[in-house]
Amino acid sequence: MTYTFLNRIGLVLGAALTLPLMAAEPTPYYFSAGLIDSQGDLRKMTQHPLGYAAELGYRMSSSTLGLDLVGHVGYLVVPQEKLDATPNYTTKAGHFGAGLCYPLGSLPATLEVGIVMHTWDIGNLYSPTGNQGENGWKLGGRLVATFNVAPQWAIQLGYTASEYRRGSNPSYLSTSMAYRF
Repeated sequence: MTYTFLNRIGLVLGAALTLPLMAAEPTPYYFSAGLIDSQGDLRKMTQHPLGYAAELGYRMSSSTLGLDLVGHVGYLVVPQEKLDATPNYTTKAGHFGAGLCYPLGSLPATLEVGIVMHTWDIGNLYSPTGNQGENGWKLGGRLVATFNVAPQWAIQLGYTASEYRRGSNPSYLSTSMAYRF
């Protein structure tokens, strides 16, 4: 009973502390989390369509360019379809990148075009071969449409393509919710 009471107190305090943050002017920092849909070689490696991702970023205005600049770091996971020794792999990737944000006319939205670097960790825990492929950072590109739904909240739809090794180019679609704090 005490545990439930403490949970309710924590929920009320959390909501009370969040309300002033929602009323304040958002900072250039954002956090986003969401789902990814594996495409191409990423789907072939995992045999699984869905994964999840999180990202922390910083967005600033450039008076020289007249555009916003964005930098980000993040992590994604696409689990393997079957938990056995079949040739499918759990895929994890850390990434960082930068881009330019173009306003979409009178809409409360922007289109980000940028570069991204991934480091892929591809392995099957149930296979004697273990991790697959190369280590190191691999270059890629990304395109993200951000739709502002409130002063601090946005929905992001993106496409990212990367290199893994010669002839293998993982890519993914992403849908996420972003919060500017």
